[in-house]
Formats: sequence, C-alpha cells, structure tokens
Amino acid sequence: AFYADCEHEVRPIREGRRVCLVYNLMQRAGGTRRRAALAAPDYTREVAAAAKVLSGWVQSGAPPPKLVYVLEHHYSPAGLSWAGLKNGDAARGKTLAQAARQAGCAVHLGVVHIKEEGIAELLYDPYYSRRSRWRGRDDDDDEGEAEGSAQNFEAVEVSESSQYIDDWKGLDDRPVEFGQIPLGKAELLPEGALDNEKPDEERVMEATGNEGASFERAYHRAAIVVWPEVRYADVVLQAGVGAALPYLKERIKAYLKQSTSTGRARGKEEVIALAERMVETWHDVPSTHPSWKPRDPALRLRMLRALRQVRDAAVVRRFVEAVVLHEYDGSESAALLACAPILSAPVTSELLGRLVEQRLPHVPRASVDLLRRVVATHGRKASSPWRAVAERVARAVVAALPRIRTDHTFFADAEWHTNREPRSLDAATVGMLVDALRDLDVPGLMGEAVEALIADTTTFAPDTLLVPVLARQDRKGDTRISDADLATLWQHTVEFLLARSGVLPEPPKDWAQPVTLTCTCQDCRALQAFAADPATQVARFSIRKDRRQHLHGTIDRHGLDMTHVTDRRGSPQTLVCTKTRRTYEKRCEEYRHDVGHLRTLEPVLAKPSTSEQELLGRIRAAVAQAD
Repeated sequence: AFYADCEHEVRPIREGRRVCLVYNLMQRAGGTRRRAALAAPDYTREVAAAAKVLSGWVQSGAPPPKLVYVLEHHYSPAGLSWAGLKNGDAARGKTLAQAARQAGCAVHLGVVHIKEEGIAELLYDPYYSRRSRWRGRDDDDDEGEAEGSAQNFEAVEVSESSQYIDDWKGLDDRPVEFGQIPLGKAELLPEGALDNEKPDEERVMEATGNEGASFERAYHRAAIVVWPEVRYADVVLQAGVGAALPYLKERIKAYLKQSTSTGRARGKEEVIALAERMVETWHDVPSTHPSWKPRDPALRLRMLRALRQVRDAAVVRRFVEAVVLHEYDGSESAALLACAPILSAPVTSELLGRLVEQRLPHVPRASVDLLRRVVATHGRKASSPWRAVAERVARAVVAALPRIRTDHTFFADAEWHTNREPRSLDAATVGMLVDALRDLDVPGLMGEAVEALIADTTTFAPDTLLVPVLARQDRKGDTRISDADLATLWQHTVEFLLARSGVLPEPPKDWAQPVTLTCTCQDCRALQAFAADPATQVARFSIRKDRRQHLHGTIDRHGLDMTHVTDRRGSPQTLVCTKTRRTYEKRCEEYRHDVGHLRTLEPVLAKPSTSEQELLGRIRAAVAQAD
C-alpha cells in the first residue's frame, strides 16, 4: 500500500503477471456503534529515562548543540505535524517531546535536507537499453536516453554537499520561521540512520566534451530536533538573525508580561544579551552558507520595533551604529524616530546626522524623506532640545549633496542586495528638500543647498530636475517665488537654458562630419575620409565580414551620424553607410523642450530685480524666436 503523500515507484515486469488492487482507506466519524478512542501506550518510564539522558547532556554543556532524531516514515513538508505522526514515530515523538520539556529543552519538528553532487561512473543495466527513453523498451524509433533520466551509476566522489534543517513546526503544529539551520557533525540520530538509504531525488548527467559524468542527489527526511533552552540563541543564529527574531520577540513578550504582572523587570538582562548577540552576528552568515540569502530590509525594521519594546538605549544605539548606518534604505525611518525618546535628543542628533552623511549618496530620496519626517516632528519646537536634531540632520543632508553623482546610478557594489534605490535624485526629492528647509528656516542653510545644486549641472540637471521644483505651487498654493535663495536658483536655471537654447539651432550646410578616429587602419581611414566629405551621403565598403564588423564598432563607438547595413549580394559583401541628421534632429528636440521650460519659468518670480528683469526680456525674445 502506498500513501498518497509519499513518492513510490512501480518497476517493469520482467516475467509473469502483476495484479493491482486500487482502493481508498477512509475513517468515518460517528456511526451506530461507539468505539473507544485509540491511544498510544503509556511511556512514563521511557519519558523519565530519556529526560535523565537529556538533562545530563544539558548540564554538561557538551557538544553537539542540538540532536536530530530521524523519523521512520516519509512526510511531506505540508503534511508534517505532531498530530500526523504515524505508528512508531508518534510514540517516539510523544516521548521525546515530554522528555525534552522536562529536561529544559526546546523541541521542534523539521525536515532534514541533504544535497550532494560530484563525479559519477555510469553502469549499464543489461535489462534496460540505453537506446530507449523508457526503461524496458527497445523500440528503434525512440530517442536516446535524456539527460537526468534514471540510470545506474556509482558515485566516485562527492565534490559538494550541503546539509540543513528547514520546514519547522512547533509543538502547536504552527510553522516556525527559523529558516535553514545547518546540520552539524554527530547531531544525527539514530547513528547511521541514513546509511544505504535511497535518495528522494537523483539525477545523472553523461559526459560532455572535456567534462566527465556527474550526479546530483538529495535526501529529505522528517526529524525531531531537540536543543537546550540555554543554547537557543546559539542554535537559531546558525541560520542568521532572521531565524532568531521570532525567539527574541518571544522572550520580550515573556519579559513584558512578567514585569506587568509582578511589577518587577526580571529577565531584561537575558533579552538584552540575546539582542546584543544578534547585533554582533548580524553579518556573520557567509554567502557560501546553505541558509544565506540577501538580507531582507524588513529585518532591520522588525529588529528596531522589538528593541523599542525593551527600551534600553545602549542596545538600540549599538544596533543603529552596527547595522542601520550601513544598510539604511528608508524603510526603517518611522521606527528610528519612534526609538528617539529612548536614545535622548543628543544621541539621536549624532546618530541621524551620521546616518545621513553616510547614506545620502546611496539613497538620496530616503535620506531627504528622513529629514522631512524629523522636521515635521521636531523642527517647529524652537525652545526644545529636539530642534537640534532637525538642524543636525538638515546640515548633514546639505553637506552631502555634492557627493551625489549621476554616473553612480547602479547599486553600491558591497550592498547590491540591501539597496533598492539608485544613487540619483529626482525633482520630487529636491522639492521635498526645499520644503523641509523652508519649514525648518535655519539662517543660511537654504543658500548652502542652492549653492550645491548650482555647482553641478550634470547631477542636478536644470532642465529635468530644477524646472519642476521652481514651477510648482508651494504649500499655500502660491506659484510665485519670493525667497531670495530660490530666486538665485531660478536665475541659474534660466541662464543655463538660454545659454543652450537662446537661439534656433542652425541646420547643417552639408554632409561633412569631421571626426578623428582612434583606429588608423586602411578601412577606418576610408571611413574617416567619407565622414569628412561634405558632398557624399552614401559610401559602400566591399570588405570581408570581420572588417565590416570592425567598421560597425567604430561607427557605434564614435557615435557617427550614419546608418550601416550589409548588402549581401556578391562576394565580399558590401557595407552600405548612409549619413543622417540624427544629431541635428536631437538638438532640435532639445531646443523645443528648453523653450517650453523658459515659458514655464517666465511668470514664477514674485518681484523680479533689475538683473532678473533682463533675463525675463531674454526669455521673451527666445520664445518669440521659437514661435
């Protein structure tokens, strides 16, 4: 009989007949005759004996840190539960669970995963033809055996292997998010439990080219996992801090419940020690570890929320300095500000200032949003020590603006898995910065920000980034600029646009495209001569394929205004190059956009000065010329 949730196999018949009976086993509730409920035998003595052994192990502190007792039956991860253990597994599970609790141990169900791969030597079964995809058939029309199909082989060498436990269930049969905790040496019981076991998954790849035959196989076995409560953190931290967070929350909940009911803060030291361990090991899981995966930004948020409940300034500060300052992406902003009363105003000012200085070049939008939140919370409290926090963050943002570069639109190399925002600004971020500095109203600080925005027209592009900021309504619905610093920004933007598009682009007089090519081969010299020729629009180069590809690369690398297609008639084939007006057309498009921006900026000044009146006159002249 085969259970539906267990993998099984029916082998081909070599002789005789097979008779199969297909049926369902069903347990019906109720009925006319009452039956006594089934129950496992009483294992009181066995529980006591097991508890004694486990207690001795706990008190000795001897390795291994955990025990993994493999169950006899196969269970799918979805079907694994204490209530669903079968036959002897049920008896062992009940006994070990009771003994573990008596001995001061945690106990869970989990699935042991063992994966191996290495070098294989193929063995050919005389009963099965390699010519057939399906075993036991010799049809000549069938294709050869597919890669990965079942084949006899001998494992010559295991080159890579990983062993871990996952798919955890607590005593209440609820999933526990421990992740993949490694399976260590001498932890598996009974000794030799998996010796000579058939793999649950197996694949063999035949030799290809210079590579010999190889194999992959995997074992999945359900197990009861026991470890001392005093080693709880040591065990779960093997899978990283994400696995320890549920345990930390559990300990915090117990501590808060106990302190509320008795009025005593017992257990706080244990919680703080666990939190400090987690901070110390936050980055300890290497990328080669079976449980390694890119750190989830939500872990920082969950950790901050947990530490806030503990209300210990020292451990919160250590976590912010060790982790948040290096990984901040904005998701934890609200939690950081919620922890501020625990840290005090001076400490919060120092930490948030350092955070913005380090992270703004990597995540400008998130950093400016943090400033916005701080100003909204503390910026208007003129007599409060918390206003210094807002001023410190604002000065840090302004000081870090010159360190943003538009050529760094990739993720930071060492932090590609933690950052979700490119290192570039947008108009919404600059607008948020302007609003925050206006609300804070620190003398001279808006002027410093404007100087930084003006200094780098590549990063802070006046057309795409500053125009939307200058042309938007302020929070009172006013569209006019009266602030002197923003008027300076307006003047800078207008001068940039007029310098670039104050006059109509002049169309090319001929087809000449003077260029100095870096390559001086015969073909490139001919291409350069064609580019500089004012009268010729089309040139044909009858050259072999590699030379045509060379000219393709030269044209693309130097950005020449010409298309290149291959005329495949004749031998050698001919590369046909045709000059275009692409640069001029692109310049005309840029001109139209700039004139549109000038139209937008013309009415935004509230009280133009004399110099600004002159710029307004030039704007009107440029717009009239375009019309």
